[in-house]
Amino acid sequence: MMCPTWRSIGEELPVQLNPRQSHVLVDGRRLHWLSLRGRYQVVRKLVSFDLADEPFREIPQPAGCDKFCRHRSQLVNIGGCLSAVVYHGCLRLEIWIMKEYGVKKSWTKEFNIGS
Repeated sequence: MMCPTWRSIGEELPVQLNPRQSHVLVDGRRLHWLSLRGRYQVVRKLVSFDLADEPFREIPQPAGCDKFCRHRSQLVNIGGCLSAVVYHGCLRLEIWIMKEYGVKKSWTKEFNIGS
């Protein structure tokens, strides 16, 4: 069996990815990252790359929620779903789960841990 070779897909990244942040694989084919904050960009974006058809996409965050943007967040896979752990200092964290992939309204805060 031959190893695959490197190739360029010719697509530019829509944002600057944070290499120190977690990335997570969902459905065995979609990689996800949170973007870096730009100099004039307060909002961090949630971006995916589909290994099957190779586009980058922005994934919607919870409505009216600046959690992923303004707080330290880590992406995780919980039960096969894209999820995020959002840290509010040392005393509290929230766990959000996207129950239906790509659907903004399906984000649910499953856990609120701490004071």
